[in-house]
Formats: sequence, structure tokens, C-alpha cells
Amino acid sequence: MFMLIAFVPFAILALWNLNHIKADRNHSFNESLSRFTHNTTKENINRQVEDIALVFTILTNRLSPDGLDKYINNTNAMLGTIISSIVPSLPFFNVAILSDVEGRYATYPPLNLGGYNVLTRPWYPDVKRYNEIHYSEPYQDDLSEKYSTSTPQTITVSKNLFDEGMNKYGNIAFDLDLKAMSKALNSIIVPFEGRFMVAASSGTVIMISNAKENVHMSVPGEWIRRSVGEEGHFYDEKSRQYIFYATLSNPSWTTFTVVDKALYDAWVDEVPAALIYMFIISFTVYLVLVFIVRFYVRDLMRSLYLLSNGIDYNEKKKDFENLYENIKKKNKDLTDASRLSTEDALMCIGNRRKLDEELERIAQENSPFWLAIVDLDNFKTINDTYGHDVGDSVLKFISKSGTSVMDENYASLYRYGGEELVVLFKGSDFGTYLDALETWRIVVAQRQWREEHLRVTFSCGIAEYQPGDTIQSVLKRADEALYQAKSEGKNRILRAPL
Repeated sequence: MFMLIAFVPFAILALWNLNHIKADRNHSFNESLSRFTHNTTKENINRQVEDIALVFTILTNRLSPDGLDKYINNTNAMLGTIISSIVPSLPFFNVAILSDVEGRYATYPPLNLGGYNVLTRPWYPDVKRYNEIHYSEPYQDDLSEKYSTSTPQTITVSKNLFDEGMNKYGNIAFDLDLKAMSKALNSIIVPFEGRFMVAASSGTVIMISNAKENVHMSVPGEWIRRSVGEEGHFYDEKSRQYIFYATLSNPSWTTFTVVDKALYDAWVDEVPAALIYMFIISFTVYLVLVFIVRFYVRDLMRSLYLLSNGIDYNEKKKDFENLYENIKKKNKDLTDASRLSTEDALMCIGNRRKLDEELERIAQENSPFWLAIVDLDNFKTINDTYGHDVGDSVLKFISKSGTSVMDENYASLYRYGGEELVVLFKGSDFGTYLDALETWRIVVAQRQWREEHLRVTFSCGIAEYQPGDTIQSVLKRADEALYQAKSEGKNRILRAPL
């Protein structure tokens, strides 16, 4: 009877969970897809938009009315070199179009289009748009047909050019390769067998996670209208789909994660059945334990009786010793697992997760620090030429030499992604940090490799945390300095301007 009474709270708890499980699963569903939509938009879409903005910043800083005129007349070798290096090297650009206010233009790759009037193109921005990057709606264009047969529609991103007197003297534009931009989504796995897509304000889908699907599609206008605010979600009765969205301000795009209601229902309904099975199994185990406990209590009583009569009953000592050893082993396993979760297995330095945790802690403490982004020069060529085994050896040497050069009292190394590393300097002694980075750079550049003609160098951008900065702004400044170091010939370290 006592055992039966002890089972009643367990039964009540199981019934309570059964009644509330659907609400919990629904909350988990919304939280998971909201987080997925936010992270995918930030990492796969915003990152590309930021890279495009960086290209415009670099170009507009180097352009002048005289330089634009020379380029259009095919006499400016320097500007031509910059444009011809940007378009092939960045996957999201198909063609560059530079034009003046009179409608004269030049393209890269060079194309000769009869009757092509830049000033009347649907992407050409309003003259009032000063210092603003303009993204067009998807459109059909004669120019895109010249260089691509796989994308009947294109999006042009452009920016008006103004001189020091605020007089417009031209425009620079790039046609985007939407298919190449979509490749960033091919490797993502959408939760609940859903789909991730990006739509323009007109509803036209411009990127989608499943490349096998027909990309010549559009989302209902109702989805665009209901996508209010930066992020959110809603249920579409007509299509019987759950919609999670995130909006971008410029460009005016909206990202959607779409999951069918049937998949959602299957996921929610599987839990009550599983809970019932668990209840049955638990009840069976409970009955078994009841019988085991009865025998155990009987044995315990026998042991107490023998001890009370002066008889040493120590048959169980070995069992307790084994239990102690198992607990020690479990604790060691947990410690090793915790270390591995924050350490890159190949380079034996902190991973991206560890870096994010450390940056969050420093930001909360508002402590001064410098942040350097290190990127191996021509690493893809090394992998392609010598194989990934050599590439892995290079990465191991980079991390090992960096760890030996840096003083762990003020510097920590992390693998940021691929061949990129981040060095976090805690403090404000820039001279010491720069000396350490230069020493590291020289050690790497002077290393002699067994592979013939193999030479390894890296470029670096370093930025200082300023009061009022965010972690993202410091990372962005360091990344811009790294990009500048790459542009100026690589194998160098540049400090980001304040």
C-alpha cells in the first residue's frame, strides 16, 4: 500500500506534463525558428550586404570626376585595375557600370550595347540620394542577358558620386549575381524541414535555401505587409504555413523561414505518445524497483543485525570503491568535454564560441582591449596546389607559432573561421601588441617548407576598442583594416583608424 501511495505523485506529475507539453513544444518551436532566422539573416545575408557596402566605400574614396572621365574614355589604368580585380574576386558581382551625368558609361567586363541609356535604367537612383547605396527591385535587363543566361532577372546596387561641392558627377553600379549569393544558403539546414528564402519588397524571391526549387517565384504580398518590425512570426491560414521573418532596412529585403503546419503538428503530437510510452516504461521499472528495494532493505537489515552483534560485514566495500572511481572518471570526462567545446580541434586554440564568450565578458566589464584579425594570404591556392593535408599543417604552424610568440598574460588566440584567426589583447599597450604581431608575421614569412615553392604569409588588421563601441563595430574596423592590408599587397599589418 505504501508503494502505491508513493506512486501517486509521479502519476499526477505525468498527467500535468501531458496537459502542458503542447504549450512548451510550441514555445520551443517559435524560439528555435526565430533564433535560426535571426542568425541566418545576420551571418549569410547581412554579411554579404556589409561586404558590398565596404566595396563602395573603398571605390568612392578613390574616385574623382577626372578619374571617372578617364576610365570611361579607357585611359585610367589604375581605376581599371581596381575594377577588374573586384568583379572577378567577389562572387556576388556580375558586372560593373560606371557612368557620368551625361549618360556616358563604361562596363567591366567591357560590353558594347547599342542604345543602352544608363540614365533611364530602372535601377538608376534619384539624384537626391547622397552618400546612400541604392538597391533596385528585381528587373529584366538587356545588360544582364549579355553576361548571364541563367538569371533572367537581376538586382543592381548603385551609388551616386558627388564632388566636394556636392555636385553630382556620376554613378557607380554593380549587377548582383543572385545565384552566387544564394550559394551561402546551400549548406544551411533549416529546422523542421523548412525553407529559408529572401524576398524583395515586391515579393519576388531572390535567394532560397533549396537550390533545386524554382527560384522564379514570389511570396504572397500579405507576407510582406505582415512583416512589421525587425523580426517576428505569424501563421498563414491560406497556405497552412508558419512564417518567421527578419527585415533589412537597406536593401528593403525580408528573409523568411517557412515551415508547413503538417510538419509542425507531427512534431508536437509525437511528444504525448512518447510521454505515454515513457509512463508505461517508468511504471514497469518502478514495479521492478519495488521488488529490488524490498530485497535490498532485507539485506540491509541483515547487515545491521550482524553489525549490532559484533560481526564485521564488509562485503560491500569493493562496490563503494568502484563507485568512487566511476565518479572521478565522470568528472574528468566532463572537464575534457567542457574544454573541447571551447577549443578548435585542429589548431588547439580557442574557437569562435570561446571568443564570443570572452568578448561578451569584456564588453560587460567595459575593459580596454585591442582586437586583431589575421588572415592567411592565398590560402585557397595552397590547398588547391599542395592539398588539404599541407593546408592543415600550415594552419597548425600558424597557431603554434602565434601561441609561442604571444604572452598569455595579455594575448589570447582564437580561430575565427576557416583560415582567419583573432588575437585579443587585453589592455592598451599598442606598441607591445604590434611588436608581437610583427614578430609572428616575420616568423611565418621566413619559415622554410618541405614543399617546393611553398611560401606562407598573413595579413592583419588591428583595431582598438573605444568608449561607446560595440563588439561588432570593433570587429568591422579590424576587418576593414585587414581588407586594406590585402589590397596593399598582403603580408602586412595595418591599424584601423580611430
